[in-house]
Amino acid sequence: MKVFKVNVFCKPRIDDSVYFKPIYGSKTGSNITVKVTVPLVGNPAPQSSNFTWVSPKSKPVNTIILQGDVIYKHCIESTVEMYDRNHFGNYTLMYNRETVATITIIPEDKPCPPVNVTVYYMTDGYINVTWVSEFDGGLEQLFILSLKEGENWRIVANITDPGEGKVAHAEFGPLTPGEEHLFHLQSCNSINCSLFVDDIRVTVKGDKFAKTSLTVVFITFSSVIGLVLVMVGIFLCFKITRGSFRQTGKAGDKNIDTKSYGMTQHYDDLHGTDRDVAYTALGQSEKEATYEDM
Repeated sequence: MKVFKVNVFCKPRIDDSVYFKPIYGSKTGSNITVKVTVPLVGNPAPQSSNFTWVSPKSKPVNTIILQGDVIYKHCIESTVEMYDRNHFGNYTLMYNRETVATITIIPEDKPCPPVNVTVYYMTDGYINVTWVSEFDGGLEQLFILSLKEGENWRIVANITDPGEGKVAHAEFGPLTPGEEHLFHLQSCNSINCSLFVDDIRVTVKGDKFAKTSLTVVFITFSSVIGLVLVMVGIFLCFKITRGSFRQTGKAGDKNIDTKSYGMTQHYDDLHGTDRDVAYTALGQSEKEATYEDM
């Protein structure tokens, strides 16, 4: 039995099977440092002397290579000193002058408040509040929408940040129509929360509009039904009047026919009488008067 060993060679590159963090947040100061990590795969094992960093200011220090659980997995660790704001920016890791990965270090602080806040009125007393996300302070942030109830504020929405420059939104309701409601919106991260956006004042009119619309629909529907009933009544009166007229006309025709029938029968009866009897419509027989008698 023969055993074959396959050895695959590849240049160092990002290991997609594990999490790689490309963005770090940091404060600045003489004793502030950021430890960055880059997971790699490569065979044979890369040499630390062939790695270099391209940075906005001073280069990362204390770069080491850690062996993974298999021979082709490795992890690069370096330390970046953050003396001042000039050290924020992109740090590019290169191996033999070829780019392997880029890490960005940004200021870590409390986030900026959201901008372009807009309120859209929906049906049944609901509202949809939208805004644009600003700088998150270098850390993951979320948005908190609060409603004032008496002297207290109640959180009504907790929204994940979609990313700087993108639109976020929150729906809430129902609210009592005709009353003014006060909302606060702010963004928060692990350091602190931003300032509140200017008071968001909302007066819901959706229910009143809905009731008005319902009344209009009811009145319109009733008017249509009334018009239909009037038209049906006129049509029935016309049919009844016309029927009565036709019935009267038929009775008259029958009388005329009867009289005609009587005259015809009377005429037929005259054919059986003496030719000297004269025919009259009254059924009377008279002798013809001669010229001499006259």
